Amino acid sequence: MAGSSVFLVSGMVRANGLLADYDWAGRTIERHRGQIREALGFRESTRANEDELIEWLAAEICPMVLADEGVRAGLLARCRKLRIEPPVGASGSYVRAGRGSSGRSVSS
Repeated sequence: MAGSSVFLVSGMVRANGLLADYDWAGRTIERHRGQIREALGFRESTRANEDELIEWLAAEICPMVLADEGVRAGLLARCRKLRIEPPVGASGSYVRAGRGSSGRSVSS
């Protein structure tokens, strides 16, 4: 989690020492993620955004970048540029879809 996000979450739970006890899977985190997105000027990704990101990866990144980690870095940079919340735990599926669409199936 980015440093600014940790700071915001820690302020929301009102104590830095309680992060270990924070409910990272419930409704509270969903509400806090929304507050963090709003504070940082981001928005949730839509299905159309996902398709556009995969097309962009296939056309712009996968033909030039051999390592999957480099493709992931490109994906995260693109999400930041578009002010879209990056995929949580799903970047691998974006990389595979981008590679599949580009015809390049190199692994890290």
